[in-house]
Amino acid sequence: MILLLAALLSFTGAAAAQESASPIVSVSTVEPRGFGYFVGDVLTRDIAVVVAEPYRLDSTSQPAPRRLNYWLDLKSVDVTESSAGAGRRYRFRLVYQTFYVPLSASTRPLSGLTLRFSDGDETAAAQVAPFDPVLAPLRDVQPVL
Repeated sequence: MILLLAALLSFTGAAAAQESASPIVSVSTVEPRGFGYFVGDVLTRDIAVVVAEPYRLDSTSQPAPRRLNYWLDLKSVDVTESSAGAGRRYRFRLVYQTFYVPLSASTRPLSGLTLRFSDGDETAAAQVAPFDPVLAPLRDVQPVL
């Protein structure tokens, strides 16, 4: 019985070690304010991903500037790469522009991203969560009487 328990503990320890050995060290975002956007406003998302060596960004997974849908354009994407201890840090600056005019304040989703990194043989994916800013309607300016 004791041998079975010891074998079970060593197996779960090995499985936990395999799970923690992911080449994606961290994914963090700095989001713009979450509310008060009008037609034509620009939103900037900063994303930082740290990966273990020798993983590098798969450039085919990098978002490209384009019209995303009828109300949103991805205007620019800037990527910088630097060393981060025993790994590489990738910083993505995504600049969006909204063209939506809601009738009342409403959220519109900026979809999440999947960024892929490869060491030549294996590929790892970093998930970036979606962001839901609140867009505001245009209102008439009331004259002072």
